[in-house]
Amino acid sequence: MHHSRFSASDRKLLDRHVEMELGGTRSFGGRVIVGTQTLEQSLDIDADFLITDLCPVDVLLQRLGRLHRNGRNKRPHGFSILQAVIVVPSRRDLTPLVKAPRNGLGTSKQGGIYEDLFAIEATWRLIEDNPEWHIPAMNRYLVEAVTHPDKRAELEAELCGKAAWAEHRGRIIGLWRGRSPPSGSSDHAASS
Repeated sequence: MHHSRFSASDRKLLDRHVEMELGGTRSFGGRVIVGTQTLEQSLDIDADFLITDLCPVDVLLQRLGRLHRNGRNKRPHGFSILQAVIVVPSRRDLTPLVKAPRNGLGTSKQGGIYEDLFAIEATWRLIEDNPEWHIPAMNRYLVEAVTHPDKRAELEAELCGKAAWAEHRGRIIGLWRGRSPPSGSSDHAASS
């Protein structure tokens, strides 16, 4: 299992092993690697197929970028076309996660992996409306469909009619403001 809680020295060894198993020069044959978002961030890997949890579109595009990355001509039978399966919650309603976060989706006292459920909802709708993506030709469209302020405002206006979503919006704004330095401040202000 590849994740971020290894010591630095163990993480380097694990990273090298994963790159050896999924790198562009690997031997032919099947292998399964299970990991967290650490696999998408800094490793030069070349997967034939991806199964991933639902996540914000920008993160999803980063993950998809690990498919067929190195242009190998020889792929296992049935994997010559980039394919991914996006695992979504069993119910088509994220409202329960607004109230009780699960599996890293939503906000809680312990934090969450993907706290902004508006981005998750927008990504899920994008996948439903566009089940086949052409990368990189669609990248800009996909990102803007989820992150553009006008699109975000439309989604918030629709969902915030439900009290739970309005509360979630308030929590998300509070988290963003709490994590951002005040306007005009500097990280170096305390040392000067």
